[in-house]
Amino acid sequence: MVANANWNRKKPAWADEVDDELPAPEIINNPDGTKTVISYRINPANNKKVRITQKVREVKKKERVDHSVAERKKWAKYGAEKNSGPGPNVTTTSVEPDQAFKLGLKPSKAEEEAEAAAKAVAEPAPEAKIACRICSGAHFTSRCPYKDTLGPADAAADKAKEPAATTPAAAPAGKSGSSYVPPHLRAGARPSDRAASNHGERDDSTTLRVSNLSEDVTEDELRRLFSYCGRVVRCHLVRDRDTGRNRGFAFVCYETRSEAEKACEKLNGYGLDNLIMRVEFSKK
Repeated sequence: MVANANWNRKKPAWADEVDDELPAPEIINNPDGTKTVISYRINPANNKKVRITQKVREVKKKERVDHSVAERKKWAKYGAEKNSGPGPNVTTTSVEPDQAFKLGLKPSKAEEEAEAAAKAVAEPAPEAKIACRICSGAHFTSRCPYKDTLGPADAAADKAKEPAATTPAAAPAGKSGSSYVPPHLRAGARPSDRAASNHGERDDSTTLRVSNLSEDVTEDELRRLFSYCGRVVRCHLVRDRDTGRNRGFAFVCYETRSEAEKACEKLNGYGLDNLIMRVEFSKK
């Protein structure tokens, strides 16, 4: 009965058998001078034995090494490599190429000068300092916030150097050497004509500064709106130099001070294009 039970027992397949110890690697010398290395390992995915075949070529290279290094290569091996020959075993040891180490030398004077010249060329040139001709600030003169109330600083300095010129008094035609009398010196001349004859010296007592304006407002709209309070001599809407859009403020000049005061009183806080305007006298 025991013999029959052992005879009927199913034998396991060869693929299902997993040895506890893997076979030793095999090295086969080929006729072309290469070596075929056959090794085995266990695949962790399915726990089965895997055969690995590698074809390698040994290259002998002569090099000069220190005497102590050469002696150390002759030491007897121990452990799993006890009976192996001299030199590393390619089946168990990964040999990497030697890394040459060279000490850097101090650069010569010519190399330092060449490096300095290349660095000077690579560095950008220093930016020129920008100075406003009106307030001497670090911005362009066209973007000065005081350009409508102050004159250029260099023009004022040149004017101070010039001797004071006497203004001829108003004289009737025919009593002087010439019969022509300038309009601003004639009898009944308007204040706007006198202000225009001062060559840059404006009378800002009748000038209003209008701020908090919409980007869509135009000079014609401002002129029509402020004309209800008096005669508008000049209306200037300040625009950006690059984009052309208005910067949200303008200057309106009246003929008389009373008209400017009336406009400041009536239109300060007036709504234009969903914005509340702020109207005040221009500051010198």
